[in-house]
Amino acid sequence: VLWHAIAFGHWGLARMMLERFPPTSKDGVDVNEVHHRKGETFLHLLCQCRPFSSETASIFKVLAEAMPPALFTKVNVAGQSFLAFAAATQNFWVLRHISLRYPEQMKVLICSKEAPLRFLMQKLPVPVPPSFSSAERIPEHVAVSALLSPDASGRVPFADVAFDVSAEDSFSRFLAHRVVVASQSSVLLQ
Repeated sequence: VLWHAIAFGHWGLARMMLERFPPTSKDGVDVNEVHHRKGETFLHLLCQCRPFSSETASIFKVLAEAMPPALFTKVNVAGQSFLAFAAATQNFWVLRHISLRYPEQMKVLICSKEAPLRFLMQKLPVPVPPSFSSAERIPEHVAVSALLSPDASGRVPFADVAFDVSAEDSFSRFLAHRVVVASQSSVLLQ
């Protein structure tokens, strides 16, 4: 009866059955029920419910808590676990709840040959490598080189830091302003 209440979205009736006949009691609902033709458990059934609401989640919690470990990892006749259904429909509530509350069962499900999280990977967009565009020339009206060139007295007015860079056989010096350098370097900012 509980199966049909869930399958047809009668959440109030399903919740009442779970409250009056808790799965852990002697006369409680049977959480070991498996669909005779599809081979699915209550967790499979709940992961197929649309929309997956807070009512669905509360019933899922109660049934998952009472579910024996063997049924947790059971696959249906198509070879899919309930986790595959959750991944295929991007039901992140179920994925998160199972990961946090039942880590051992989650590990068994993830490491199975079915690899249920592959569904999620297939739905993710393929990352695109960043493209590099060559730097544009500085326009003529921006006289950056004039700002870092010596004036008539030999001083470079907008540079107060000099960097000497040397390699094995070459040497270079470039001038900069300390505020600009500090803003670009977390080490020099300190």
